[in-house]
Amino acid sequence: MQLPSYKGVTVHLSHNILSPAFANSRQIVAPSDYAFTQIPYSALSNIWNPEHKNTTVPLLQYHILQGTINTGDLKAGPAYVKPTLLKDPTWANVTNGQNILITKQPDVVVFSTRLGSRATVVNNDIEFEGGLIQIVDSVLVPPSGIGQVLTASQVQSFLGGLYDSKIMPALDDVKDITVFAPRDQAMEAIGGTLAKMSLSQLAEVMGYHIVRGKVLVSTDLRNAKSLKTISQGKRLQIRQIG
Repeated sequence: MQLPSYKGVTVHLSHNILSPAFANSRQIVAPSDYAFTQIPYSALSNIWNPEHKNTTVPLLQYHILQGTINTGDLKAGPAYVKPTLLKDPTWANVTNGQNILITKQPDVVVFSTRLGSRATVVNNDIEFEGGLIQIVDSVLVPPSGIGQVLTASQVQSFLGGLYDSKIMPALDDVKDITVFAPRDQAMEAIGGTLAKMSLSQLAEVMGYHIVRGKVLVSTDLRNAKSLKTISQGKRLQIRQIG
């Protein structure tokens, strides 16, 4: 299969993607030509087809950030989070654009979706009239639905509780949520108590871990912050230690 370069694909679909992307303050995370040759060996192997704009345009939009971030100014530590142009409901449940993570490591800068889809910057901070371009070594894959993400994050006990309480699978279609998912060890520690609860009691406990209408990253969790959960509107209090 002949695979086009990033430039070739975007020019072919220019009426769908280039115009909004090149407005102002955009950052293009552009996979290298080599990255496109690796698509047949990636999670996109049965998905990618440059002739199908309904698939290709959303995937390319995930490589365009709202606003710019100069990689030379990044500091090592927690990941930076930026929204992308990807809002297609087939691929994203985030109203303002599916997020992407940016991490400064000792020698490189990495764009990722947290679950293994990552791209390392090979040529950085290239200026153009609408913003910056970062050349990366692979094509990024948007994150999966919450069920797949929780499974991959090894919090299956919490996911099981969501199904047992009937919060899932409906939660998979809810937009703009933040989930505080206890590790399996934490769920197992109170497993006996949870097993004795009624359906409504279990739903109340599980719902207390879910905030609707907000997409929060770790840096948003300030001390004494209060968040309304889906557990009958009960509020979750954030406390920072140390």
